[in-house]
Amino acid sequence: MWVILTYALVHYEGQVSDIPQIGIHKSFRRNGFATSLMKKLLEYSESSEIRLINTLSGYAPCREFANSINLKPSLGQYEMILEL
Repeated sequence: MWVILTYALVHYEGQVSDIPQIGIHKSFRRNGFATSLMKKLLEYSESSEIRLINTLSGYAPCREFANSINLKPSLGQYEMILEL
């Protein structure tokens, strides 16, 4: 059986790299996989800034991970819905 343990999508553009998605299989969280993945992304990036985007502010695992790697919140994000 094959299992995807971790993944990340990265958009590199000039001085800024955006990470719109990062995921760790629930059974393998809190084992350093996300931290290792972020370190590799930093090694490969030629940008001076990396942003983790599209995160839910109330989602504790993501907030705790961001705090553990000294990733500070910056701008807020809004979801807009047009009802038809």
